[in-house]
Amino acid sequence: MVYPGDDPDEAQLVLRLTSQEADTLAEILGAPRIAERFADLTREVPGLSAGQVEVRPGSPFADRPLGDTRPRTRTGASIVAVVRGDDVIASPGPSQPLEAGDILVVIGTHEGIVGVQRIIQG
Repeated sequence: MVYPGDDPDEAQLVLRLTSQEADTLAEILGAPRIAERFADLTREVPGLSAGQVEVRPGSPFADRPLGDTRPRTRTGASIVAVVRGDDVIASPGPSQPLEAGDILVVIGTHEGIVGVQRIIQG
């Protein structure tokens, strides 16, 4: 949409995108929507939650592989993506190295997500 400078409430449609095209464009522009998609999923499944856990500087798991955290074994929650800056690493494997500043997208119960946070923070 384009908004004329003299009337910001008036919008003119310039281009219509499909949902898939909008998602692709959002990812190219550095606005990954993966967390939003998981949030939609958790609204559909009772008892399932989505959360984000930051790997902070000084975390015992910074610069170590994701598998060392053993989140599913220890909490029942799964790390389904790693957001690193504008990049999204979907379905990371156990050898995926974690870095300070990474945001982990976690799916599980509320207690499981809190457990993953405790593990990552040490």
